[in-house]
This record gives sequence, C-alpha cells and structure tokens, in this order.
Amino acid sequence: MSRPSDPPIAVCDPDRLAALDSYAILDTLPEQGFDDVVRLASRVCDTPVALVSLVAGSRQWFKARTGFPFPQTDLSRSVCAHALTHPGALFVIPDLSEDPRTRDNPLVTASPGIRFYAGAPLRTPGGQVLGTLCVIDYVPRPEGLTAAEAGDLVALARQVMGQFALRRAVAEHQTALRVAQAAEERYRRAAQATRDAIWDWDFSTDHVLWNEALETAYGHAPADVAPTGLWWIDHIHPDDRARIDASVHAVIDGADTVWSDEYRFRRADGSYAHVFDRGSVIRDEAGRAVRMIGAMLDLTERHRAEAERRESERRLALFAEQSSDFIAIADADGQIVYLNQAGRALVGLSEDAARAARLTDVFTPDDLPVAVATILPATRSAGSWSGEFRLRNLATGAVVPVRYSLFALRGAGGAFEGFAAVSHDISARKAAEAQQEILNRELSHRLKNTLAMVQAIAVQTLRNATDPAAAREALVARLVALGKAHDILLTGEGEGADLRAVLDSALAIHDDGRPGRFRLQGPPVPCGARAALSLALMAHELATNAVKYGALRSPDGHVTLDWTITDPADPVLALRWQEHGGPRVTPPTRKGFGSRLIERGLAGTVDGEVATHYPPEGVVCTLTAPLAELRRGE
Repeated sequence: MSRPSDPPIAVCDPDRLAALDSYAILDTLPEQGFDDVVRLASRVCDTPVALVSLVAGSRQWFKARTGFPFPQTDLSRSVCAHALTHPGALFVIPDLSEDPRTRDNPLVTASPGIRFYAGAPLRTPGGQVLGTLCVIDYVPRPEGLTAAEAGDLVALARQVMGQFALRRAVAEHQTALRVAQAAEERYRRAAQATRDAIWDWDFSTDHVLWNEALETAYGHAPADVAPTGLWWIDHIHPDDRARIDASVHAVIDGADTVWSDEYRFRRADGSYAHVFDRGSVIRDEAGRAVRMIGAMLDLTERHRAEAERRESERRLALFAEQSSDFIAIADADGQIVYLNQAGRALVGLSEDAARAARLTDVFTPDDLPVAVATILPATRSAGSWSGEFRLRNLATGAVVPVRYSLFALRGAGGAFEGFAAVSHDISARKAAEAQQEILNRELSHRLKNTLAMVQAIAVQTLRNATDPAAAREALVARLVALGKAHDILLTGEGEGADLRAVLDSALAIHDDGRPGRFRLQGPPVPCGARAALSLALMAHELATNAVKYGALRSPDGHVTLDWTITDPADPVLALRWQEHGGPRVTPPTRKGFGSRLIERGLAGTVDGEVATHYPPEGVVCTLTAPLAELRRGE
C-alpha cells in the first residue's frame, strides 16, 4: 500500500497551536452542547458521521462525534488537517479515494472506508484554524452538499466557536474569581492578625484610640492618659522619633493613602518594643487627610531571634575561621559556598577560587570514584559519613591524608539542602606511624642480633668451663656489660652512641673507687650499634683480665685507654689499651674465650685489626678500624 500524504505544514504552526491551547479544550469530558451540534450536523447534511475535530501537533482529537468509532486518530489518518489552509468557508472532497491528498489514507483504503468529506473550518477571530466541524459519508457524493446544507454546516461551525469562546470566558472568570477569593482570604487573615493591636487617629481632634489588645500588649490604657498624636510620637524611641514623625506627616500632608514603618515603641514599664506599624489614611472629598486607622505588629521576639541567629552565625564563623581544620559548606550539587582559611590553605585555593570549586575537586583522582559512588550518596541517605581519606593541594599537587567527616544539611521538613565537611590533617600521625614501623623493624632486627650475640657468648663461655660457678659469674658479667652497652644505645638520639660513653659504661662495673684507675682520652667518635656492643664487650674482657691478673689487681695499678683518628683522607680509628703498675706480666700459654672475643669478634664486627701484647710491665691491646665501619648501624 502506498504511503499516505504528509499533513500540511500549517499543522505545526506555533501561533495556531498556541491559539488551540488558549481554549483549554483538548482531552476535556463530553459536553451536551457540542454533542447536540454533531447530531444536528449529521441530520442536516444526511450523513452517517459528524465530528467536531481539533487538529493538534501530533494527532486529531474529537470533542464530539456521532457515527465514528475512534475518539482520536494520528495525523496520517486526518482529512481535517488539509482544511487548515483552505481559504473558503467550506472544504469539500467529493470522493476521498480519488483525491491525491486522501486516496492513501488508511481510513479510506481500509475500515471504515470513508469516501465523502465536507468540513467547515473552526476559525478564531484572529484567523487561526483549530480544526473543523465535518460530515463524512461512506459513498462518494460527486455533487457535494446542497447550498442549504453547506450554509447550515457553516452556521453550526460558528456555534462551535461560540461555545469555545464561552467556555474560555467562563474559565477565565472562574480563575479571576479564585484569585480574588485568595486575595480576600489573605486580606482577611492579615486583618485578623492585625486586630491584635489596632489604633485610630482622628486628625480633627488629634485624639488617638486603640483597642484592648494594644493596651494589653504595651500597657497603655486610654482611660489613664490623654493620647494624642504628639503623645504617640513622644513614646517612640528618641533615635527613631524624628524619622517616624517625618514619614507619618509626609503621607498625611501628601497624596498617599498608606503609611508603614518600623520603630521602637515605649511600653508603660519603660522598656521598648520593636514594632512594625501600618496605617491607612482616610481623606475627605477635598483630599484632606481626616483620619488614619492602623495596626501595630510586635516584632520584639523576631528581632531577638534574629539577633541571636546573627550572633550564633558570627560565633560559628569565628570558630570556623580560627579552626586549624578544613571546614566547608556546599549546596546540594556539591558546589562550595564557604571554605574557611585553614581549608583553603590545605587544598591550595584562594578565596575566589574556593567559591568556584566543588567538594569533589579536591579529592585525589584515585579516591574520586569512591567519593562519588559511595561517600556522597551515603551522606545524602544516612546523614553522615566519616573515615580516613585523602585530599589534594591543587596548588602544589601534594596529597594530604585527612580524617574526613561529611554531614547532610537538611531544611524544613527534612529536605536535603547540602553538605558540611570537616577534615583534620593527619599527616603528622601518618608520619609517626611510618616512623614507628621503621623503629619496630629496627628493634626486631637489633633484638635478633643481640640474642644471637648472647647465644654465642653463652655457648663459648660454658663450652669448656671446668668451674661452673666461675663460668656462671663470667657469663653474668659479660651479659651485664652487654646490657649497659644497650642502655647507652637507647639513650642516644640515633642508631649508635659515642665511643667514650660506651667505654665508660663498660668499665664502670670494674671501678673500685680508687682515683685514676681508668684514664680515657680521645676525641668524640660516633659508634654504630654493632660496633658499640663489641667495643663494650672488649673493654669488659680487658678490664676483667686486668682485675684478675693485671694492673687492676694492684692497689696502685691503672689503665690508660686512648684513641686517635688518623689519615683524614680515609679516617681510621687507632685505640690503645695499656696497663700500668701491675704485677709482672707472663704471656698466657693458651687463649681463652675472652681473648678470642676481643680479637675475633671485634675485628669481624668493624673490619678492623686487634692485637694483644704482653710486655712485662703491662698488657697492651691495640685496635685499628676504618671509621666508616665503626659508624655503621648494622
């Protein structure tokens, strides 16, 4: 089947569609007046179908119909659309199946198979055609309508437009009536409210009367005073008096009929009330003001509440600006409306730039999807969200870890109005946690090393011991020396200690109180942890041997312990232990664990060389080690 012709361009004319909308007729319920018109049109023209058809932008809708099964059709089935541009009073197609505009119309080619059409355009006074009053037959009518039938159909179309105009006039009247009734109701309510305090000023007698409500509110009884206009003005606060006097007389002496102003009115107890006063001037035939009737509304509580609100807002703003935390307020779309000074500094925004930013602008790219998909929706629904998050400084690009709290702001009735965000910079805490983690790992490593050293000392001390008590005593002494070295390390600021402190601590347990038993001399030398422990054990072993066999066995004996740094280009520590004033030295026939601990343990720790000599006048032990190795923490 061939495609039906397109509807005329006039269908979508904005002016025509606006005119159709102005009648508010589309999709209204059936009305007897229009139903009568289509029945009469069908009878007058002797056709089985008559319609009041209105052509909208995408359909034709029938306000009234007889003999036709559909309440509306799409434009591809509309014959009436072709009448929109017809200049005459009647649009007739004798045989729809032969006319190129309608021969492919589905209503012609299929059921119900219409063949004849005559439509009187429904034309507005402005010339816009809204549709037609049309009659339809299922057989062609080559002769069309008679002159009488055509005239009657056009007359009935005018009646349809008259009905449209009447409906619109009634609707407009009802609307105007509703507006007037609403205004009257508002006025009635306002009058009811102002009846609480009403006054009446008669200009001819300069006498002011007021009702009981005003007397109760402000304490002035008309029976107790002689109220005049001057009395009234005198009861206005001195700071407001001249302004109100001028504004009242400007209305009285001019042509206006309404005066209103705010001022402070003195109560009978001497206190002042903030009031809003409004009066209507009554004039005589000559236009002279003869009377003013007004009502006074007490605004004292409102002023107090507003003052408290302003003070609360001032304190809140002061708190926010003095806070070191990020504090922001944003609207429902996340647009920032306020960001305090600390917040602007944290995210690198100027005051102007902050007002143009959104909350999500300061999220890191990695965190943004989580914020948009989880945090913001959770806040809208649950009212708040809190957790650790990251913000970015838009000026430097730095990422700042924060404790982020987001709250929903809700207005009257619980309606969501925006967000409040508070963030606390936790960079210092995160850095401390990272440092603590490093310290924990270092402590674990150092503990393992110490336990390994303790194990080695215990095994070597007890391996070939023939005297358990002596072995136990030696082991305890060595562990005490090791512990004192650890104490020195723990009181230092870094990963080691000073050489003199290490040696002093290790030798303290062997000092019997006699002056000058240990004579230490040398420059400051930092020692790493492992070197400090080995040096402490070396000093302990040398002192133990000196007490048992050497210089410290004699009351007048002493030990010199000095050290120097040689070769500035490649610094090397040279340390020398020498005993003086003890018994004559006899070289040992074998080396015990203590000697091996001195020579091998220390040498292996600091990559140095240790040598022990036994001249008759006193034992000499020398150590040379690269200073860099001595300082190593491992």
